[in-house]
Amino acid sequence: MYSVLSYGRMACDGVRIDAYARAIAQTVRPGSVVIDLGSGTGTMAMLALRAGAKRVYAVDLDPAVWLARDIAQENGYADQLVVHHGSSLELNLPEPADVVIADLRGSFPLFQQHLAVLRDARTRLLKPDGLLVPKKDRLFVAFAEADACRLNLEPGWTSLERHGFYAQSARQATLNASYTDRDAPIRANHLVSDAKVWGEIVYGESFERSMSATVDLTFTRSGTADVLTLWFEATLHEGIVFSNAPGHQLVYDRVVLPLLAPVRVAAGDRARVTLRADVEGNQWAWETTIGSGARVRQATFLGLPASPESLVRQSLTATPRRSLRGDRAARLLPLLDGERTVEELVNVAAAAEPERNREELVEEVKTLVRHYGR
Repeated sequence: MYSVLSYGRMACDGVRIDAYARAIAQTVRPGSVVIDLGSGTGTMAMLALRAGAKRVYAVDLDPAVWLARDIAQENGYADQLVVHHGSSLELNLPEPADVVIADLRGSFPLFQQHLAVLRDARTRLLKPDGLLVPKKDRLFVAFAEADACRLNLEPGWTSLERHGFYAQSARQATLNASYTDRDAPIRANHLVSDAKVWGEIVYGESFERSMSATVDLTFTRSGTADVLTLWFEATLHEGIVFSNAPGHQLVYDRVVLPLLAPVRVAAGDRARVTLRADVEGNQWAWETTIGSGARVRQATFLGLPASPESLVRQSLTATPRRSLRGDRAARLLPLLDGERTVEELVNVAAAAEPERNREELVEEVKTLVRHYGR
């Protein structure tokens, strides 16, 4: 969950908010019904109300969305803003929306349920001729000379080596993971190659569970290729575009995919890069061939140590059994019927496991209710 200060800092990103403000001014008309997905403390909801919206539904999983109601009241919009504290996937409205506004990207557009939420909004919550803001994102990739990024990763294995241990497995795991450049921002002058589009997301449309593309890159100067860096260019509405490309400091970080070893390159050298990622941004794979060198394959799967048992459980052919925690949830979920209090649910749990600490049971039941109750 974000703090109110965090939401305020995100809203202070002038490039991002100014672009959304222009898109809202062009899409929201007097009398429009608007849904603000991921509303937070309501900055975009307020912009929509000022643009003439008849009603704005402010939707967010974060309880900070209740502050949007208070801010609307302070500004004379109390009767026009409706708060939905929960997932839009469970949202049913008495009227379809003319405009859906959203910025659920995280650091990068491939983030959690971002694409699924906007697809659902287009399908269920928006009028057939309604408008979705943003419209699309293009995804870019380039090589960068990023000493600071590399130095930030080295403690993954040098923490062991400094005590005299071999740590090649820790090095391999560290370099087979995805990162952001938050602690060591990649600047425009860090790029050593041209940039190419490797993917495009058109919001509201159907999508595959993973994205994959191969691009050819040309090195634009001599230097060292340390990492691949990824960013996006957002089109909110016709003619309203912004980007978090290196050299642009917005609230979004860039994705960093390290190379197994730095590679010296010269201007005019060429490289081939194949990228694959799931739509939630959890799993990445990247293959690089630089010049006449060998193809190097990396993947976040190799950077996530896992037991054989956990890998088997994720297989489509697995036949899983409920864990003890699953048994507890199965016992309580049928009792979320709108007739029992939380205390009564705790009593049921305590009767089944009298040896457990009651305070622990209270927190477990409250968590279950937060996730699955209404």
